[in-house]
Amino acid sequence: MELFWELFQTKRINDATGRTTDVNERVTKSQAFVDHLTDRVERLTLINCALWEIIKSNHGLNDQMLADKMAEIDMRDGTRDGKIGSGPSACSKCGRNSSARHKNCIYCGNSIKAGPF
Repeated sequence: MELFWELFQTKRINDATGRTTDVNERVTKSQAFVDHLTDRVERLTLINCALWEIIKSNHGLNDQMLADKMAEIDMRDGTRDGKIGSGPSACSKCGRNSSARHKNCIYCGNSIKAGPF
């Protein structure tokens, strides 16, 4: 009986070890993806700063004008949240949430207003 218990416990340990290895691999891949996204955000931030400085110096604009335009664009979706869009919004016809990636409501077929761009 003790032999069966030992075999059972050994199998459980091996299974747990395998799951741990799988989780560690997923964590490593996730961290690599986060690092990649962080690098992209840093690069895009650098590009935006450079573009803004060029535009400012060549066209007489200032930081307040930029902040005002950002606030205007932010409010196009009806929510001041510092984002270009606030995710799903309610369909104007049936009231159900609709994804911005669809041109028509998947429930009633009503045309969905295009995003800010």
